[in-house]
Amino acid sequence: KDGPFVEFVQHVVAPLLARLVGVHLEVQVRKRGFHDNSGEVLAQVSAARWPLPAFDLLDQGSAARVMGFAFRSLGVDEGVMPRFREGQLKKNKPAGAEVALRDVLPNVPLEWRSSEEETKSGNDGCGVMIVIETTSGCRLAGDSLGRRSTPAEKVGDEAVRAAHAALTAGTCADDALRDWLLVLMALAEGTSRLFIGKGKPTEHIAAGTRLVQRFGAVV
Repeated sequence: KDGPFVEFVQHVVAPLLARLVGVHLEVQVRKRGFHDNSGEVLAQVSAARWPLPAFDLLDQGSAARVMGFAFRSLGVDEGVMPRFREGQLKKNKPAGAEVALRDVLPNVPLEWRSSEEETKSGNDGCGVMIVIETTSGCRLAGDSLGRRSTPAEKVGDEAVRAAHAALTAGTCADDALRDWLLVLMALAEGTSRLFIGKGKPTEHIAAGTRLVQRFGAVV
């Protein structure tokens, strides 16, 4: 997988763009591409002002709700969808996204959205994305793509663990979102601030910082 799912743009990036800098982004999926890069989306973007305003994203807040997104193509066994949420591994051990969430965020409300997509020529796939929305409006995402020989329950668990890792790190934006925000910060007028969590910045963050510096941003 080369990047986050399209649901990430729709349900993480777009709401933050609207809230932070007044940019309206609407993304419609015409066809999901899965593995052959044949997907099609229609994106409409408008900005209330230009240059974009500076922004601060410094307070992570606490977990307020969780959104789960599950999808499969029609060539994938329909049984994976409920198993993404909860099923059993060997020795009848419960597993899946909801089992993991009961472990790490037991009292946080959860809602699911599921989709099924038509495909052609065996271009099939499935996956799960988990988004943790916080009391301050941050949205932290984790996802996992279905693979052969990997139980659907493990895929759901992986998505939860990835999103929860961003929450426990204290950051206001997960790795994928930081890539978007660094570009916005470089384009915005004035000084923007983003809290990336405790500890030494990762190489991923450092690489993004070096990139925007090459375009004249002061970091």
